[in-house]
Amino acid sequence: MKKNIENSQAVNEQEVLDNLYRQFGEKVFTEMQNRDESRPAEEFFNGLMFSSLEFCVKISDSIKRLEKQNAPVEPPVAPVNNIPDLPKPQDIGATQVIIPTEENPRKKCPRCGASCNEDMRFCTSCGYKWPTATNESPVITMFAPKAADEEKALFCTNCGSKLDPDSIFCVGCGQRVE
Repeated sequence: MKKNIENSQAVNEQEVLDNLYRQFGEKVFTEMQNRDESRPAEEFFNGLMFSSLEFCVKISDSIKRLEKQNAPVEPPVAPVNNIPDLPKPQDIGATQVIIPTEENPRKKCPRCGASCNEDMRFCTSCGYKWPTATNESPVITMFAPKAADEEKALFCTNCGSKLDPDSIFCVGCGQRVE
């Protein structure tokens, strides 16, 4: 008899949890649909997160009660073909924000708009080649500092990388060397 009561409580608690998940999803969807376009996206999403905390606490409490009853916690199952398409973040004014730091300076690709590390030679999204000071001339020359008895070391005049004597292209910047 005690086992049946515990089983019944677990089923009821799972129903409570499923209902909380449904209510939470409806709340998020409704707020997305009724979004005031004049409000900045960041302000909107911060408000959405804050208003969602109540549901997160209730869901967490419900999961803890199920775990105390040693009942398996079943994840919510979305109804098939019953969920309307939500707008993409870009469609409602949200943009990806990458904050440059001194350790990680960023630059924006002029072709596709992707944010790339400042030291990259090519855009990681579209392959755009960033212009360099020597892009006017596709061929660069090597120079060898004079050393008395040492083997002559060759360096790229574009980036300063050390070159092997038989190098055709610089491994540091990809430029052709003479």
